[in-house]
Amino acid sequence: MDRSSGHVSLLLAACLALFVGTEPDGKAPEELPSPPVNLDVEYARVKLELAQANLNRAESRNKKVANTVTPNVLAQYYRDVDVAKLALENARQGKINSFDVWLEEVAAQSKSAEASWQSAIAANKRMKETVNSLDVERLRLRAELLRLNLERGRALIDQPREKQLEWQLSAMNEQIARLSETVLRSPPAGGGSRSIWYIYDVW
Repeated sequence: MDRSSGHVSLLLAACLALFVGTEPDGKAPEELPSPPVNLDVEYARVKLELAQANLNRAESRNKKVANTVTPNVLAQYYRDVDVAKLALENARQGKINSFDVWLEEVAAQSKSAEASWQSAIAANKRMKETVNSLDVERLRLRAELLRLNLERGRALIDQPREKQLEWQLSAMNEQIARLSETVLRSPPAGGGSRSIWYIYDVW
């Protein structure tokens, strides 16, 4: 092959490469759009990561100083992770805001309230007036309230969606009220005395 033939071959190869890499109108092919992000799944995923991070932090504090985080509070962190896992699974299956997730959430709250009440009773058995009698009664009533609310929810499993949504809304409002109370009664981040509200997770 002479030199001129070689130049022609190179030119043809370059033209072919250019043609393959362009559309018929001469424009470069557009990249295929990436699949849309499922925001519900992403939200549930991040919520699970946050719940796991909270649990890891609590466990880390207890490794440094035993019982810095009380068993009741630690158990709640574990339940938060379980609920978040269920929410993520339902989100991946397209079951957003499903009734099952809310039932699991209220069941976790009910267990936590019952454990807090029993812990207060046990503390007073070890040493009288460790927990004020009025606070013990509040714990008992809180546990009873959540138990009844859980039973109300379970009674709606086969009921119309509208009734389930009404129950979910009431459960959400109750949760917001308890969270607000917890924030107000939690000790300052900079230190200070740990109130009995914080120790026994009185919601």
